[in-house]
Amino acid sequence: WAYVAGAAQPPAPDLANSDFILSFGHELLETDGHPVWQTKTWGRLRAPSSTRQAAAAYVGPRLSPTAISADLRVAVHPGTEHILALGLVHILILEDLVDRPFLERWTSGYHQRSEGSGAGFEAYARNRFGPEEVSRITGAPVAEIFRLGRAFGTARRPVAIVGPGALAERAGLATAMAVIALNLAVGSVGRS
Repeated sequence: WAYVAGAAQPPAPDLANSDFILSFGHELLETDGHPVWQTKTWGRLRAPSSTRQAAAAYVGPRLSPTAISADLRVAVHPGTEHILALGLVHILILEDLVDRPFLERWTSGYHQRSEGSGAGFEAYARNRFGPEEVSRITGAPVAEIFRLGRAFGTARRPVAIVGPGALAERAGLATAMAVIALNLAVGSVGRS
C-alpha cells in the first residue's frame, strides 16, 4: 500500500458490503485473514434470503474449499497471479470499465507520468498485458480472462483481495501491487 497508494496501512476490505469478491489465493473459507468473520459474512452474502447477494471469483493454482465455493474459478500457474490481475486491468481499460473520475481525483500517474517521462500506468497495462499474452503466461483461457474482467468491472461494489499464499510466491510484491491497482481501477478503495 505504501508503494502503490501511499498509505502506511492497508484498508480492510469491506466484504460484507461487496457484491463481487475477487480472491487472488485468499482462502476466505479456510485460514486466511479472519476465517470466522469471513465465513459468517460469506454465509450472509450467499444466503437465498439475502437482499444483497454477492458473487465470488477465485484466482489461483489450488483447488481449495474457497475455490470450489466460488461462482467462477480461474486456474493459473503458481506465481502468475500478478500477471492475471494486470490482464484484468487491461480488460477494464479495453471495455471502458475503469472508474476514471475516481482515478483522476485520487491518483497520479495513471494516465501519464510526470511531464516528459512517458506514458503512465494505463499505457503500461494496455501495452504489456493483453489477454493473449496473459493467457500464454498464466495458463488461463482468454475467454475466462474476459469473463472475469467484465464481471469485476460491471459489479457495483467489487473488491479484490490477495492471500498469503500468493504473497509468499517469488512475485508476491508484484501480486500485491497488481491487486491494489485493480481495486484502484474500479474505484473500490475508500468506500463501502
